[in-house]
Amino acid sequence: MHQSMSVGANIDGIIKLGATHEKEVKEPILCQEGQALLLKEKASSLIDTSDLELKEVFCGMRAGSKDYFPLVGKVIDVPFMLETYPTVTRGAKPEMKYVDNLFVCNGLGGRGFVFAPLMARMLAECIVEDKEVDVRVDPDRLFLKWCRKSPELDALR
Repeated sequence: MHQSMSVGANIDGIIKLGATHEKEVKEPILCQEGQALLLKEKASSLIDTSDLELKEVFCGMRAGSKDYFPLVGKVIDVPFMLETYPTVTRGAKPEMKYVDNLFVCNGLGGRGFVFAPLMARMLAECIVEDKEVDVRVDPDRLFLKWCRKSPELDALR
């Protein structure tokens, strides 16, 4: 279940709760038990939490993308692309060159509970069967936008 938080399935009496995200956090904040108790309270709007016992708490940063979709697939050879196709910064869409044997599966954000198994399968099929990943999670989509809008590339435009 997912609303402003995630509630995993009950597996052997353990239910995993996942928190929402905060944008633009520059410094990691240590976990506090109070945060976990607030999460349990939020979960009560989705499930019966009267007999839930807090077992373990994990906190950390998680990666998300600008468009909130994961990144799964081959990694673009950025220096090669910028040097060989400088017009990519002005909207050109050349054929991509990728770094050999380098892949990414990241940016699952707050929906990692839901997306991770499917993204892992897509990545495995990409690596083992050379199958193309769904365009909605292909890293190429963000590379082309980054090339057109990145202030660091103004000199190439």
